[in-house]
Amino acid sequence: MLTTHKISAELYLESFELIALHSSLEDYAMAYTLNQEGGLQLKRGTKDQSLGDGISFSLYEWVDEVSDNHYTLFANHRSMEHNQKADGLFDEDIATVTHHLIEERKEVDYFLKIETDQADLVEKMVKKFNGLPNVVTAYRIYADTLKSKKNLIF
Repeated sequence: MLTTHKISAELYLESFELIALHSSLEDYAMAYTLNQEGGLQLKRGTKDQSLGDGISFSLYEWVDEVSDNHYTLFANHRSMEHNQKADGLFDEDIATVTHHLIEERKEVDYFLKIETDQADLVEKMVKKFNGLPNVVTAYRIYADTLKSKKNLIF
């Protein structure tokens, strides 16, 4: 008799920490600010995080081999223009639609995902980021509370 074992997808989820960042900067400027003022060395990733339908979010990554930490910065929102048929004077109307990577946290501009074993690293970074001139606020978010946590697997 054969036994079938199923492995839950939850076993594949890596543990990571999240820092929410509020700022009006563009994604490349945010990465530059965190590099210059925050002590990171983020670089534009080779692949973007795709949600399908042509919606993708740019990633900035850094693997710190000395402390064995992996950092990923990404914007939480992406605005796209769509052509719509319109009745009236003009044949087409352009509408802007905003998509969010983490739907339940629409107010957050950027997330910094940190894969680390250091317990106090996140609190130190939040304190440092709150002192940066272009960051309105930074705070920790517990990934276990997010419904769309699967969007953060990249």
